[in-house]
Amino acid sequence: MYKIMLVDDEDEVREGITATVDFAACGFTLCAQATGAIDAIEKAAQFQPDVVFTDVHMPYMDGMELANRIKTEFPASRILIFTGIDE
Repeated sequence: MYKIMLVDDEDEVREGITATVDFAACGFTLCAQATGAIDAIEKAAQFQPDVVFTDVHMPYMDGMELANRIKTEFPASRILIFTGIDE
């Protein structure tokens, strides 16, 4: 199974995704959840996820900058970016 890390600063969003997405049925195991980009970088080093599923709009460091950092530090990881912003 591939390891996936979920990153979002909103608890409700993380909880909603984990409640509705059957990661195991898709061939993934949820190895970590992070509350923001800085937390995600630390957890990526610890858990070495195959996929990072991240929100684009977060405080301190947005998902785009996080994606660049993850690709630099963990080049084998793949990034999926999502947003609830309708602009």
